[in-house]
Amino acid sequence: MVTVRFQLEDEQPQESFALVYRAEECSISPDPFPGGGEASLLINDVNLELDNRSRVLYAWGYCPLVRATATTEKPKRGRVAMLSANLEEALVPGSSLRLNTADRWPVYLNDEVGWICIGEPRVPAHAIWVEFASATVAALIDAEIRALWMRPVTLPKEVCSRGR
Repeated sequence: MVTVRFQLEDEQPQESFALVYRAEECSISPDPFPGGGEASLLINDVNLELDNRSRVLYAWGYCPLVRATATTEKPKRGRVAMLSANLEEALVPGSSLRLNTADRWPVYLNDEVGWICIGEPRVPAHAIWVEFASATVAALIDAEIRALWMRPVTLPKEVCSRGR
C-alpha cells in the first residue's frame, strides 16, 4: 500500500454539484462535473481528484455495487474542510496514484440512508471525520484514509432492494 498522509485545511470546499450514481456505468460522479483537477489518487477505481495544490476536490469513478456488503453503519458527523494530500513529489498532470496497491478495499452499502463506504465502515473512536466535498466524507486515522463515504442523491432500485 502506498502511504499518503492527509491534512485538513481551514478553507471551506468550494463546490456546486450533486453527487450522482450512474447505474448504467456503475459509476459515481459530481453533476455537473466541476473539472479543475490535475491528477488523482485512487481507492479501488474511485478517483480522489486533486488540484494543483494537492487538495482533494471531489470523488468520481467506477464503483460497482452489485457485490457490496450490506451495513447499517454511516459516517460520523465531521468537520467540513479541505483535505490536502501530502505527497513526496507532485503528481504528473493527468496521472493517478493508487492508494490500495495490494488489495481492493471492500465496498459497503447502507441502502436505508444511501451511503456507500469503500474501506472500513467501523473505524476506531479516535478517527477524524472530514466532509471535503458534497456528500463525500473521509475517515482518517494517523492522517491516512481508512474509509471513503459517498452519498449520491439516488441509488439504483435493483441495488437498493437487494436482500430485502
